[in-house]
Amino acid sequence: MLESIPYIGEIFALTTAFIWAGAVILFKKSGETVHPLALNLFKNSMAFVMYPITLAAVGKSILYQSSSYDFWMLML
Repeated sequence: MLESIPYIGEIFALTTAFIWAGAVILFKKSGETVHPLALNLFKNSMAFVMYPITLAAVGKSILYQSSSYDFWMLML
């Protein structure tokens, strides 16, 4: 479906750049009032929660085949 939309890759790339720029500005502003450690813990917690939700939304498996070495290196 998305393949039929012209320039979809470029649109996604540009949208990602704008979202990233907005996030940087918001984190800079929030870093003025919130301690950086708390801000990083919040950001990482949100990523930890949203990653499996995103994988489920796009129909990908949360668990995929890899070696135990790769898994533990990722955890470290």
